[in-house]
Amino acid sequence: MQQSLVMLEGGDSIGRGGAFYRLFTNSMLGLWILGALMFYAITYIFWNLVIGMPKMWVSPKNK
Repeated sequence: MQQSLVMLEGGDSIGRGGAFYRLFTNSMLGLWILGALMFYAITYIFWNLVIGMPKMWVSPKNK
């Protein structure tokens, strides 16, 4: 992740990227926040694939 930050933002981004990384990996609160975000993202993607996409492509039956 830090390599892409350096490519996009330059050498000054190493400190910001490292601080962001340490915030979410060196504390239990950060791990809980990151875990909750990842859980939300995964369930949202799964819901879209299983429930949202079929509704978008399958038209309702005419009665």
